[in-house]
Amino acid sequence: DAVRVTLETVSMRHMFSDRHARHTPPTRPMDPVIIIGAGWAGLSAALHLRQAGVPVRVLEAAPQAGGRARRQVLSWPDTDGIALDNGQHLLLGAYRDTLDLVAWLDGQGMDRLPLRIENAAGLQLRRRRHVLAAGTPDSLSRQLAESLSLLAAVLTARGLSRGNRLQLVWTLFRARAAGWRPPVGVRTVAEWYQYTRQPARLVQQLWDPLVISAMNTPPALASATVFLRVLRDSLGQAPTASDFVLAGQDLAALFVDPAVDWLERHGCPVRLRTPVREIRVDLQARPHHGYLLRAFDPSAGEQQLRARHLVLATPPWTAARLLADLAPPASLAPLEGFGWRPITTAYVGWRAGNHALPTRLPPVFSLVDAQGKAQPAHWYFDRGRRAGWHLGALVISDSGEAMAQGEDALRAGLQKQLATALSLPPAEHIVLIHEKRATFSCTDDRPLVTPGSLLPQLPGVALAGDYSYGGYPATLEGAVRSGRMAAEIILSGV
Repeated sequence: DAVRVTLETVSMRHMFSDRHARHTPPTRPMDPVIIIGAGWAGLSAALHLRQAGVPVRVLEAAPQAGGRARRQVLSWPDTDGIALDNGQHLLLGAYRDTLDLVAWLDGQGMDRLPLRIENAAGLQLRRRRHVLAAGTPDSLSRQLAESLSLLAAVLTARGLSRGNRLQLVWTLFRARAAGWRPPVGVRTVAEWYQYTRQPARLVQQLWDPLVISAMNTPPALASATVFLRVLRDSLGQAPTASDFVLAGQDLAALFVDPAVDWLERHGCPVRLRTPVREIRVDLQARPHHGYLLRAFDPSAGEQQLRARHLVLATPPWTAARLLADLAPPASLAPLEGFGWRPITTAYVGWRAGNHALPTRLPPVFSLVDAQGKAQPAHWYFDRGRRAGWHLGALVISDSGEAMAQGEDALRAGLQKQLATALSLPPAEHIVLIHEKRATFSCTDDRPLVTPGSLLPQLPGVALAGDYSYGGYPATLEGAVRSGRMAAEIILSGV
């Protein structure tokens, strides 16, 4: 296994290097590209640009990099604080760009597990990795191996009747045959359920948990087109595409810190606590366009910066505000047209000496019960032992209703769920983290924004963020890919 992991890492490094080799280096020295925002999209854009030989300057308003997937040191009894993420995240093996960057940066602490879905109602669905025999690299053999891997996982699933398993096989076969596109006229996942005649148990035990976790949007509103793309890129690919990838320590150690360190070592400063307050056209720029930025640097005070190229890797409403004096309202309206949904993470802990705690807990566990309910939390993630505590994370997707209960009622509900769904003793400490704008609503009518949406009105300005990677839900992979696309726009000289 160690040899295989090493070979995979070397392969990913070559993939990342080859991708950059395809960029045409600038024919003349370029002024620094200013990137506003040091989240995953902004850092991705900065890495790709700097690798292509372009100087970069990153400005971040917050006191730390990472955006909505950043490190947070939580107050914890009998410790100096425990560093975790500001919310529990799950990466998939299909997150190709993200994992390429992590491998290239030598990010620390990645746990990669084959797909395993199990819940309190007895469902167990495991997908085993399949290694192609030597001498069979052709696409037909690969597709067959992928299909057989998924077929074996479904047919050996526990907790589903034979009829449900056959229905699941037929559903996935039809989806693949249709190019992973929904039937004409089917817009929501709930409509897809009805059109494909999904049994109630499949909906309750499998589909609904996947939809709410992947899209953070109820099936009655969630886009069927996007959901089927998610299935295509995970279940419809090689077995490793559906792997669960967890940060062993936190996501900052996995990606954010190595990215910032690499940029700093290569002459690209990442300035924290430096908000950009205004962007105007630089009327003195010759012979091409240019922009003036007014930013506040905590060490130097207010500054005026000039740039010919900008990447706005901020939330869309922030981008709209900064560009309000530069582009017509109709061009910026899509940036303010997204709906937003919250996610709550409850970090729970037991002292390591708690004898009522099992010696082993499942790494990922769906909290759906026999009636298809998961209240209040949807998933449990085991975070292992740290600083004398055994830690776990309970994730509440689309958590508006749960938050409305109040924190005392929410804590009580979580304690009950730990006891009934996982047979665990009461948590000795709970920290609640509410991300009120965790994801955009992944509906069929959400605004369509791309990294190059504003180029006609604003030459040299690219957008980056998961919201701008169209056709997918809000994910870290979408953010990373949008950053790459924004960098490619700048490198193309548009």
